[in-house]
Amino acid sequence: MKMKLLISAILLISISMLFMPGAKGQSRTYYLGDAIIYNGQVIIGSTNLGNGLEIFKLEADKLVRAAKINLFKAQYADADKFYDLAFSQEQEKLYVYLVDGRYLYKYDISDLSSPSLVSQIRDNAWDYFMGVDKQGDKILTFGLKGIKVWNLDGQIIDSYNLINQFAYNINFQPGDFILDMAADRLKFYDKNSRQFIREVPFSSGEVHNRKVMADRASGEIYLVDDEALKKYDYSGQLKNVFKHISNRGYDVDGLAGQDHLYFTDGKGVVKFAKSNLRPIKWAYTTDLGESNGWAMGLKVLKDGIGEKVVIFNNSTILLLDQDLKMISYAAADAADVQPSENLFLRLDKNRAAPNSAVLLNGGGYAAGEELAIIFASQSYLVKTDSDGRFTTIINVPSVLSVKTDIKVMGKSSGLSYSIGFEIE
Repeated sequence: MKMKLLISAILLISISMLFMPGAKGQSRTYYLGDAIIYNGQVIIGSTNLGNGLEIFKLEADKLVRAAKINLFKAQYADADKFYDLAFSQEQEKLYVYLVDGRYLYKYDISDLSSPSLVSQIRDNAWDYFMGVDKQGDKILTFGLKGIKVWNLDGQIIDSYNLINQFAYNINFQPGDFILDMAADRLKFYDKNSRQFIREVPFSSGEVHNRKVMADRASGEIYLVDDEALKKYDYSGQLKNVFKHISNRGYDVDGLAGQDHLYFTDGKGVVKFAKSNLRPIKWAYTTDLGESNGWAMGLKVLKDGIGEKVVIFNNSTILLLDQDLKMISYAAADAADVQPSENLFLRLDKNRAAPNSAVLLNGGGYAAGEELAIIFASQSYLVKTDSDGRFTTIINVPSVLSVKTDIKVMGKSSGLSYSIGFEIE
């Protein structure tokens, strides 16, 4: 029964912010993924469309779909989607790691025409994996029981009790710190003491996927919030600010040892100087490739020619050169935004003490719809994915013991559904 409840809850937390301001919501959206240079070729992957892993490659200056890996629903009950990926070159081979909530998968994709499953690992601690990443020769999973560090043989060698509603917002890096982009705080987690030691506020008009860039060589941290690009040092001191033109900020990324980095703010991408944060180049992406663009996820690579900038741009995946000129793009498929199933809500527990974390997921709402969650004295905002579903972590309010309801209301559809909960 416990496994059934977990599998039924499968939805990656970081997909709750699919449709951004300015987006019309008429297509499935790309908002994050991974990219790598393998044998001199650009390889890009995304699980955002919810129908498996899509892999693209740059071929004759054109992005083409080169492979697709599906998760078989018949074998794994409700688990019919991968929720995150991480590419990894090991020796001469290319692999991709995937998570679907319950399992960590490893595929050999050295030959994109015939991907093969290498391993499928279930965590015996009943964790629920929301994200996966690669750091050096280690694999990281991000779940409801925190961060787990795996070696390449599939063994857990370390763990940290750090959970974020958006697994993507955790920057696990070499050295002593993990940087955690919480709702409106950049929090410093010390690996040695295994606790947060400091935090700094930033502007957050809404909680969404956001990636911070840490330059360990210079001791500088770069983040773009919903007002400005900011540079901090590791003590949390603000060193410089550059106000951008959007009311949203997403990712900062770039290559080590360079004098510049890049950031996305929905409206586009900016190449900036690390010394003073001033723009060097910029490109508006709302109508680049196709309309309905909104620049979110960002990955910077380098091949034999120069830097390549990958942008997960809502309606498309864009590939730009180092001057932010478009090389190619891949477009998302069309989708219906109307509710496609009956309303439902599920919890990982129906009773808990104040301040406990609770996993809430549901569906039956419109695609890309903003939802209001009312839980006693607290309220939350989330957005549904392209299937009208959502998953989020909420905290039990600090109130006296009471039986109450958690209510979820669709702001555009007007649909509403509630589920009972007991605060202990």
